[in-house]
Amino acid sequence: MGKSHTPQRLITIMALSITAIVVLTITLLYEVSLEQQRQRLVEMVSSRARLIEAIAHFNSIESQPLDTDLSHTVLDEIRHAQNKLRNLGANGEFILARRSAENIEFLLLQQPQTSDQQDPIPLSSPLAEPMRHALQGKTGTLIGRDYRGELVLAAYQPIEILGWGVVAKITMHEIRAPYIKAAILAALIAAVVIAIGSMAMIRLLAPLLRQLRDDSAYQRTLFTHSPIGLALCRMDGTLVDTNPAFDDIIGRPPEESRTLSYWDITPGKYAEEEAKQLQQLEQRGEYGPYEKEYIHKNGYLVPVRLSGKVIYRHGEKFIWSSAEDISDKVCAERRLRQAATIFESTDEGIVITDENNRIIMVNSAYSEITGYAEEEVLGRNPNILRSDKHDTRFYESLWRHLQERGRWRGEMWNRHKDGTLFPVWQQISVIREPDGKVNNYVSIFSDISELKAVEQQLAHLAHHDELTGLPNRLHFKAQIEKSLHSARRNGHQLALLFLDLDGFKLINDNYGHDIGDQLLIEIARRLKQCVREEDTVARMGGDEFIIILQQIRGQQDAALVADNVVAAITRPVQLAQHLITPTTSIGISIYPHDATTTIGLQKAADNAMYRAKEGGKNRYKFFAQRQ
Repeated sequence: MGKSHTPQRLITIMALSITAIVVLTITLLYEVSLEQQRQRLVEMVSSRARLIEAIAHFNSIESQPLDTDLSHTVLDEIRHAQNKLRNLGANGEFILARRSAENIEFLLLQQPQTSDQQDPIPLSSPLAEPMRHALQGKTGTLIGRDYRGELVLAAYQPIEILGWGVVAKITMHEIRAPYIKAAILAALIAAVVIAIGSMAMIRLLAPLLRQLRDDSAYQRTLFTHSPIGLALCRMDGTLVDTNPAFDDIIGRPPEESRTLSYWDITPGKYAEEEAKQLQQLEQRGEYGPYEKEYIHKNGYLVPVRLSGKVIYRHGEKFIWSSAEDISDKVCAERRLRQAATIFESTDEGIVITDENNRIIMVNSAYSEITGYAEEEVLGRNPNILRSDKHDTRFYESLWRHLQERGRWRGEMWNRHKDGTLFPVWQQISVIREPDGKVNNYVSIFSDISELKAVEQQLAHLAHHDELTGLPNRLHFKAQIEKSLHSARRNGHQLALLFLDLDGFKLINDNYGHDIGDQLLIEIARRLKQCVREEDTVARMGGDEFIIILQQIRGQQDAALVADNVVAAITRPVQLAQHLITPTTSIGISIYPHDATTTIGLQKAADNAMYRAKEGGKNRYKFFAQRQ
């Protein structure tokens, strides 16, 4: 990915090399020139110092000891001699000075177009640094500030006989000027050379550069936008580079991902498998594909499918890995396994058809409920289970509802393979493609035969006496209303017989309630034998019973039944060790002569029953007999 920068690097290296050569050359020449100037100044200062000392010595022999006049004489001769020896260049200067108290007093300033007049400078001043050294009795050279503050190269030496100092100097600007010009010229030449060389190099490398840039951009685009996680790591597992897809898998930003090790995101349980894959990598130069899990930043595990190989980059060995997030695949497989388990283990029958309503799959519960094996129904229409319990309109309504709403549920009757009918609670759903086209129909149904039986049993218990199995008071009320409605509509008569066993309390007290219950059961059985199928015998509670006689011709029909009932009940019955002869008192009311309502008929029959008991029991009385 760094190949696109190679030409720029070559040009930079070339430019730096030329620049370094030029700078080094000019620097060396400058150093040589500086050293030459230094030696020249040293020789000049030394020669001038010797000259001044000779003049001073000569004058001191011909005159008295050194005094002010002698100093002036010596100074005049030195000025005269120096005028003949000017060779310090445009800015070079020869200086004589002496110490006056705490100041430097300049005696001679010899520079073209410069006068000798210069104000004294304090010895503590940073200016006139070379002269300060000379007046301190030192000899040498330095680069420092002169009395004007300019940076100069100077040689200095004391003249002890006079207490003077002598300095020869030249400005650094004058020394550097030719080399600065040379450097500028060399830089221009180097720039031209670099420009020409760069242009030639760019022209020669342009196609390669373009291809390298395109390839690099293409590879980086593939790397960045790949939906597969890609990672480059060192052989010790340190992550060097990752793409966004890999960062998403482990839930970390790029800068954090690249601070991690491969082992930081791998659960310890994979240590053995990882050792095998590393061994394979060492032997074959590649590993995988295999499946494992990575540790997400939030702590949960992300299933991935891994593969990779060894690559070399800048001479170093790396591992290039691809990691595919297979969470959806693992989840889908898990759901498929769960669905398959549910499909086969559920107690509900499941049948799946294609868009043409041809069976393509059933579960084992379907076979258990219907009696049909899977191979017997594949390719057939589910209507093989259709019973005769529902008419055409029922199925038309079902399909219309299914097409409009995509789902139907309800109760229906199906036919078993052996021909028997059974009730089911069924739900049918339509599975459609995104464009609305029907793909499948799925039907789930439960055999509710047991539920129906329980419902019937509950309904029976709700409307029948638990002990005798006869209709109870609730059933009686519904039946008498129904019978009265029919009698009114058809102009028939009906009779209501109200029975009460005589002395039943004594039987319970003397023989126990078990015997009493057995007696009630036997009485109920005998009463049912005394009436027609369309008639009703009900137990009202305790030892009270009631009979509804449908469509009678008059009292004679009711009297006939009452005689049969009295005769049937008074037959002795053996219960355990006890022989019991029960009797009953019966009251009879006739519709519509005695009453036209349920309450009215009950009251009339009840009244007649009490008159039967008062008349000696074991007999029946009509309500009309009271009148």
